[in-house]
Amino acid sequence: MTGTKDTSPIGMTNVEDRRVPFDHISSADQFLITFQDGDHMVFSGRGRMAGGEKDALFQTYIRMSSTAFWDAYLRGDATAKSWLTGDGFKIVLGADGAFEKKLR
Repeated sequence: MTGTKDTSPIGMTNVEDRRVPFDHISSADQFLITFQDGDHMVFSGRGRMAGGEKDALFQTYIRMSSTAFWDAYLRGDATAKSWLTGDGFKIVLGADGAFEKKLR
């Protein structure tokens, strides 16, 4: 999970660096969510920092997709896996981000 504005001054990480694991792992199903206009604070809490109008919405997507992933791959839940590997989550996410998958 990342965002189109997910940069970091620590280590000078840029947006493109965030997708390196997704692009290079090929031995298992892979998923990548890129939140439109999401920055790094979406994942850790913004505190008093400016921005974050969509943080609550993005955090809902994070909970939804993470729970489905764990249910699918740890619990063997076929419905959760179908929702992820099909178009279920992509439809829910809509224009708020991009959902990419590589299925093995």
